[in-house]
Amino acid sequence: MAFLAPALLAGVLLIGIPIALHLRRRRDPVRVEFPALRLLKRNRHRTETQLRLRRWVLLALRCCLLALLAAALARPLLKPPSADSGAAADGPAGEGVGLALVIDNGPNAAYQSLNETRLEAAQELASKLLSGLPGDTPVVLADRAAGGGASMLEPAAAAARVDRLRVGGAAKPLAAAVRDAVVRLAETPAARREAYVFTDLSAGAWDEASQRTVAAVLEEHPGVALRLVDVGVAEPRNAAIDDLRMPSESLAVGEALALSASIHLVGEWREPLAVQLWVDGEKGPVKRDERLVDPKGKSVPVEFTLSGLSEGFTTGFVRVVAGDAAPDDDARYFAVEVRRPRSMLIVAPEERDAVFFRAAIDPSVMDPSVAPRFETGVIAFDAWPRQSLAGYDAVVMIDPSPTVERGRGWRRLYDAAIGGAGVGVFLGGEATLDDFNSPDAQALLPAPLEWRSRDSTYLRPTSFAHPAIKPLAPYADAILWQTFPVYQRWELGDLREGAAVVARYADGGPAIVEQSVGRGRVLMMTTSVNDRYNPAVDGGYEWNRLPTGDDPWPFVLLARSLADYLTGAAETQLSYIAGETVSAPLPTGVELPGYVLRTPGGEAVRQSVPPGRSELAIPAATEPGPYRLEAGADLDRRFVVNLDPRAGHVERVAFSELQTSLGKDRVELIRNEEELTASIDLGRVGRELYGWVLALVAATLVGEQWVGNRYYRQTKENKPL
Repeated sequence: MAFLAPALLAGVLLIGIPIALHLRRRRDPVRVEFPALRLLKRNRHRTETQLRLRRWVLLALRCCLLALLAAALARPLLKPPSADSGAAADGPAGEGVGLALVIDNGPNAAYQSLNETRLEAAQELASKLLSGLPGDTPVVLADRAAGGGASMLEPAAAAARVDRLRVGGAAKPLAAAVRDAVVRLAETPAARREAYVFTDLSAGAWDEASQRTVAAVLEEHPGVALRLVDVGVAEPRNAAIDDLRMPSESLAVGEALALSASIHLVGEWREPLAVQLWVDGEKGPVKRDERLVDPKGKSVPVEFTLSGLSEGFTTGFVRVVAGDAAPDDDARYFAVEVRRPRSMLIVAPEERDAVFFRAAIDPSVMDPSVAPRFETGVIAFDAWPRQSLAGYDAVVMIDPSPTVERGRGWRRLYDAAIGGAGVGVFLGGEATLDDFNSPDAQALLPAPLEWRSRDSTYLRPTSFAHPAIKPLAPYADAILWQTFPVYQRWELGDLREGAAVVARYADGGPAIVEQSVGRGRVLMMTTSVNDRYNPAVDGGYEWNRLPTGDDPWPFVLLARSLADYLTGAAETQLSYIAGETVSAPLPTGVELPGYVLRTPGGEAVRQSVPPGRSELAIPAATEPGPYRLEAGADLDRRFVVNLDPRAGHVERVAFSELQTSLGKDRVELIRNEEELTASIDLGRVGRELYGWVLALVAATLVGEQWVGNRYYRQTKENKPL
């Protein structure tokens, strides 16, 4: 407790006035003669006791009244905890206050209301906060700009930097900016440390992972007080395309492109929304399709099919026509490369053993009217020694047996991988430990075989980050792998250095493993993709129901994904999130002195190519839209950049939820400028108790009047006539 005017506490001495008056007004007892003396004495004793008590109560109330008046004039303050009390024990102690300002200038900050964006609203409040600070106040400033960190500035410099902030497409998580600011603030020598986060409280910025990150950093730095300054809109309304999926970014000539979009809706929408498909042409975008969707629920799916694409690169976008307050998230861009079908050689015990796998990766096998995705050739192991591997992008061995070694089989596969081809090995009953653990086989395979297990299980990938199964990620929740049991599989020993598990079974055993060999890649699956079994080698057990279960569409997705990875189609990444580093392969055998990057805004950026590079790394692609890489006739490549899908999730997170996750006593919500001013006063000097003390003065005055009236009336009634 402190006082702004402690000298005025001398007014407490005025308490002596009511004490003096009280003593002066003391009355001597009045003698009353009455026949019933005993009854009179009893009444007199009770009356004197009541009067004496009321006199002391009245005296106490008058003394309290004067003391409270003196205290109110002295302006009492409730001071916040200081470093001396241990509140800032996580950093160097000092005097004054240190502030951290975190400005949310991510894509969600472009949402407009009352002719201003959320960033502009944050800048206005932040400027008012900074304008009242002493010049020596340490200020830590952080925002969501990709690659930026927290800076220590003076208030004037911080205000100038806040004014220059702009909404950026490439934004790091808000929680990362908060963490940087809090850690830097904890290093400042201040008695009080306060972090102000100017945010719209949108779900995209405050997802569960972000809440956990902020809670952890507050736990590490208990001396920092977190205040969320709400610059959002109470009831936002927005329609955004937050997801655009396609089976692959590499198509064969004649193959149709299937696009699946998801529209994220915030607020109420009554009228149907138009969703359009546009394709970029030489003279600008051309609309190819349009659908009307019923805006029911929070997520509305819509699908398009784009056919007749010419060989080369094609870019375009899907857009929802909503007319909302955040137009930047209304479109999502795509890019696809159309090229000749990639070639694959499938080797199996008999040609019929490859039917399921071949039909899964190439629909044209079952329907000749469909454009082939792969040029597949199938041979039996009897023809394997005479087969040339030249010209194939990948070689797949289904249920390989010791006959693979004929004609230096393992060595030939190793040489093919060194040259850049993919090699797939799907184990079955024909495999033997002696053959597959031989030096030549282990030079190619990612792990040795140990034994064959007949413990029933099923596939259960826990991560879809690996490019071999990444296309399955959008369907992860819909695939019921347990309905496609695996009855037999090979157990593996320790993986080779550089090898990795792509997917596991439900019991944790490796199902698919891979490793790089030279410029190629090797995949090994520990169970068969053959639909039949040979009792002589399989022990009377099926291997699995992956290709033969009811509606085995997950097997089709898995087979195509693995085939794309083996043939190199999965390496074609043409879509990036703003801020990600773009990787573009350079043509082999050609030395390029430089290239030109054409941005969505029409700017041509020229860059040199360091000698010896096999690919380009482009970190500056932050503007959403289509890009083009050019270097004469040797390089002409397209790619697209999109906003983070969470940018359109502008629905608000309840503050009660943030209190639960961050700590009820660790976070405060500021809703407007008045609350911000009050919070600043409390943070720097404390909360002034002037109003509360005046309320006590008024209550004491009322009590004094009531007791005084009762006392003097009773005294008058007891006077002798």
